[in-house]
Amino acid sequence: KINPSKDNSNTELIEKLKLIRQEGDKFYTDEFYFKARDSYQSAIIIIEEFNKKEAILIEDLILKINSNLNLGRVEEAKLLLNKLESISNVSDLESLKSRINNYYEINDLIEESRYYLANNNFEQAIESINLAIYLDNQRLDSIQLKDEIKIRSDQYYFDLYIQLSYEELNNSNINTAFDYFNKAEKIFDSSEELIILGNSLQKYKKEY
Repeated sequence: KINPSKDNSNTELIEKLKLIRQEGDKFYTDEFYFKARDSYQSAIIIIEEFNKKEAILIEDLILKINSNLNLGRVEEAKLLLNKLESISNVSDLESLKSRINNYYEINDLIEESRYYLANNNFEQAIESINLAIYLDNQRLDSIQLKDEIKIRSDQYYFDLYIQLSYEELNNSNINTAFDYFNKAEKIFDSSEELIILGNSLQKYKKEY
């Protein structure tokens, strides 16, 4: 089966197939079964070749649209999408439309997330970037920024917990110092700083 394209570009082909089908039907009615079979077979070959070419075209357009979006070329992506829309039965069409329609909103969310990150507001940064990824989980810049937030957040809180643990140790609050140590350990359990702090805590505990 071949569905008519939205821009009627394959109308001529469909009409040709109808004529071959009619020819086959006539042979069949007249009991020329081998000739009927040959007519139907020639139509099938034409359809298979068309569908193969169309599948390659669709795959190529989808690849180019996604590539242009990753490069920030939104207008080029829109032009390719218009071409893709002229083809029937494209399964990824709505997803691609969504990527294009949400592109600038996602840009705003990325900038918002970067602003929060610059101010060490990691919770808000993650919230903004998660929303961006929800709107388009193929945006590489969103995914990369989320990874950066995770790395910087871990390092920030690790350093903070180490510092607080030393402060509590200096104030002889050994239990609280261990609490901060345990929080730091959950982030980087094999850090050299953590090992040094752990030794200091154990030494203080032993002397106590």
